[in-house]
Amino acid sequence: MAINKSCRQKRLWRPIAMLLVSLVILAILILEGVAGWLTHISYSANATPRPPRPADKPVLVREPMDSEVDLPPLVPLPDLSKVDRRLIEPAGLVKPRYCLLVFGPQAKSRVWIIEDRETIYVDRNGNGDLREAGEAFTSSERSDEKQVGGYQQWTYLLGDLTPGGQTEKHTGLKLVRYRDGDEPINSVLSVWVGGTTLQYAGWRPLFTESRETAPIIHFGGPVLPKPLRGSALRLHEEHQEIHFCLGTPGLGNHSFAYVGYQTVPANINPVVEITWPCDGGEFKERFALTRRC
Repeated sequence: MAINKSCRQKRLWRPIAMLLVSLVILAILILEGVAGWLTHISYSANATPRPPRPADKPVLVREPMDSEVDLPPLVPLPDLSKVDRRLIEPAGLVKPRYCLLVFGPQAKSRVWIIEDRETIYVDRNGNGDLREAGEAFTSSERSDEKQVGGYQQWTYLLGDLTPGGQTEKHTGLKLVRYRDGDEPINSVLSVWVGGTTLQYAGWRPLFTESRETAPIIHFGGPVLPKPLRGSALRLHEEHQEIHFCLGTPGLGNHSFAYVGYQTVPANINPVVEITWPCDGGEFKERFALTRRC
């Protein structure tokens, strides 16, 4: 009988003990919650106010070259509309199209490129005469995909440039032309300015039928930031990203000369300042941009 009584007592105290443990745990959780709430109130009273996150208000990233809404650039840019467009063309051109490159901070050196069907002429010494030997090129690589629509690509290795009689050499000038089906031919120009700084231009039609309207691409000039992959940053999106590039503005369509990120030292990280709209004013945040692509 004593054994049965002891078992009954154990069965009676077991649920009571479990209830007491549960009450202790609940009390601890309540105390932690209250402490966290008080900490949040104390922090919120002293913290910098955060911007509102409306679902329908984008923050525009403005183009730095738009004189109507932005301040002048931090560095002076040469007036490319005054660049001399004279040149001596090679004989026998059938359907020439033109693009002009200028080099240096003041755009003093000029290099004409003429596209005539599948031949490319480059004024490699910058003297304005494209009749000289060694200035006509055919594609070194060509690819054709014989499928519906068809994709074609031509690669031209155009060598080194020493424009204006200067000793400085710009190396590895390269032109890639490509077309998808019957679309206009797009072009990508790249060159190592001074043999050290990689710059690109294009990914769109670059050549025009008249040298008076030919775009001017400025390599080795003052470098400015430019928004990339969209011009708006929306507050309500889950993954907010801002992309921008560095380069030199040119004259004409698609003439911006991008600086290859490979040429910027890895320990240099640009800083962007974003101004958010807030009730009764503005809120600014600064971010270091550390990812490159």
